[in-house]
Amino acid sequence: MLIEEISLKFGASPDAAPLKLESPTCTVFVGPNNSGKSLVLREIVRSCTEGRLGGNSVLNGIRFKSHTNEEAESIFHAWKVEPKLNEFVPAEHAILKQGLWRQQVNISNFMESLKQPNSSDHQRRQFTNNYVSRFILNLDGPSRINLVNAQDRGDLKEPSNSFARIFTDNSRRAKIRDVLHDAFGLYLGFDMSEASDLVLRYGESPPPTERSVEDETLEWMRNARHINELSDGVKAFTGILLELRAGDPRIIAIDEPEAFLHPALAFKLGKEIAKRLTMLANTFSSQRIVLSF
Repeated sequence: MLIEEISLKFGASPDAAPLKLESPTCTVFVGPNNSGKSLVLREIVRSCTEGRLGGNSVLNGIRFKSHTNEEAESIFHAWKVEPKLNEFVPAEHAILKQGLWRQQVNISNFMESLKQPNSSDHQRRQFTNNYVSRFILNLDGPSRINLVNAQDRGDLKEPSNSFARIFTDNSRRAKIRDVLHDAFGLYLGFDMSEASDLVLRYGESPPPTERSVEDETLEWMRNARHINELSDGVKAFTGILLELRAGDPRIIAIDEPEAFLHPALAFKLGKEIAKRLTMLANTFSSQRIVLSF
C-alpha cells in the first residue's frame, strides 16, 4: 500500500467536516461537469509525483505509507545497479534503476524517505520523486491514446517498458491478444521490423512468430493495420489493457474511464480494472485506484 489517507478541503455538504478517505481500494468521484472531479485527480497525481501540497483547490493532503527498515532495505537492494564504465558514484551514494528510471541517489536520504515519507516536505518530495512516481498510472484523455505510440525495444534481456515486457513474454502476449480479439475481432501483433521500435499492428489472423524477421512474419506485418489507423476507442482500450497487464501500476488514476469507449468496451475495461485490483490486493495487501465520472 502506498497511500494510507487522502483528505479533501471540504466535506459532502457545506456544514460537513472535511472528508477523509482512509485506505479504500477504489475511490470514485461522481458529479456534474465543472464540479472539480478532473481537478482533484490532477491534484492527487501531482502530489504523488512531485510531493507538493501547496496550491491545491480540492486536495488537502495525502498520507503515504511508512516502510519498515526491512522493507526499505529490500527495495534498495532490488533496485541497486552497478555503475556504467567510467561513471563516478560519490561515497554514500548508489545508482537505482526501476523500469526506464535510473537515478543516482544519496543512500541515507532514500532510505529515510521510505521509512518516514510524511515527516517533512523534503522527505515527501524525495519519496514521491524517487519511489511513488515509479508506480502511478495516470489515464486522462490524451495520455490513454498515447499509450499505443511506438516504444523503443531497448535491451530485451532486461525489458524496461510495457511493450518490451509483453514482447518477451509469450504467455502474457497470448492472453492479451485473446482479450483484444474478443473485443475487436482482430489480432494484435508487435512489429519489431521498424528501426529499434516496437510498433503495434492489428491483423485479420494471428501473427506468426513475432520475435523473428522471417518472410512470413514480415508479410503479416506488411498487411496488418498500424494502430494509428484505428479508432480512438481501439487505441484507448488497447493502451490501457497493455499498461494494466504489463506495467506495475499501484496507483491508477482514470479520468472518465468510459471516454472513447462504447458501452460494451467500457464494461470490458471495468472487468480488466477489477482483475488488476484483485491481483494487486493479493500481492501488495492494498492499492488505490481513483476514477472520476
